Amino acid sequence: MTPERMTPCPEAPSYTSLKSRTYSTCWGANPVSAGGIRFRIWAPDVDTVTLRLDGADRPMMTAGHGWFEHVVEDVAPGARYQFVLPNGVVVADPASRMQDDGVYGPSIVTDPTAYQWGDADWKGRPWEDAVFYEIHVGTFTPEGTFLAAIKRLADLADLGVTAIEVMPVAEFA
Repeated sequence: MTPERMTPCPEAPSYTSLKSRTYSTCWGANPVSAGGIRFRIWAPDVDTVTLRLDGADRPMMTAGHGWFEHVVEDVAPGARYQFVLPNGVVVADPASRMQDDGVYGPSIVTDPTAYQWGDADWKGRPWEDAVFYEIHVGTFTPEGTFLAAIKRLADLADLGVTAIEVMPVAEFA
């Protein structure tokens, strides 16, 4: 099955106000109740997937069309998780919001509502005025770091760039 044949989420993603800037997605680790997290992954080429949460394995339920999911109550932010495929390969969540130990380490449950935004009055810019610049942090500067990229933001602004898109951050082999 290819991604273009992937069925939509069982429910539409829910978006909250711009003030809180939180959203839920149909895959990854998402809060579903007070302390409850739904873990969901699309793996259409396997029959089973196991959730490894803080070292304990839990079988995931099939949800149709290649989706697997498992809801766990009382999961705290900071809990580490991975998915285990039938052949024993352990993978990070491709929709992870946080990775502490690189792309091959465990994903980390986060609380998307925990960050307190200090710019509630900011309304953004009109889309018709947006000038995007896509960067790969690893190749954007000789140093290949976020800190080095920050030092170049003024150069992009001088070019007329009003928004940057950070391309996928991953380890280079």
